[in-house]
Amino acid sequence: MLMLKNHALKLGLLATAVFGVSLAACSDDDGPSARSKKYALTNGTATTGEVLFTENADSSFNVKVTLNKSTKDTTYFFNIIKGSIGTPTTDTLLKFTAFKSTATGSVVTASKTNINKIVLPGQTAETKFTYDSVLKYRSFAIISFKKASGADSVSAKGNLYQPQ
Repeated sequence: MLMLKNHALKLGLLATAVFGVSLAACSDDDGPSARSKKYALTNGTATTGEVLFTENADSSFNVKVTLNKSTKDTTYFFNIIKGSIGTPTTDTLLKFTAFKSTATGSVVTASKTNINKIVLPGQTAETKFTYDSVLKYRSFAIISFKKASGADSVSAKGNLYQPQ
């Protein structure tokens, strides 16, 4: 009889341990992994930068624009514009703070975080804009700088949408 009680006790402890491990494995903090999408920027012949969109848990998104190599003391302007490189418009969707390079060859970046609303071209009110919205919207990125003559010069550009 004593041997049967000891066996039952061991079996009960084993069942409790298995149940505890099972509950710990089903934790609620394992949310879906964040999605991201990267687009290459080129100078016409070579890849010179990239745009990275990442999704946040609330469907807002972050965007980071990178130029791989810069020239010292040059101020770069980062913009995302409605349309495509082939059919550009002048409607700016996202304008970033200009960045002045401090060393030749250095990487320069501009970013915005937690974007969930923007003012679309032709509108005055903010519109809800999610990670999925930005991937579907026909737009392109351009990184430019001003030459000594005052003319704009493009360092990198690229379309930021999936052609249908």
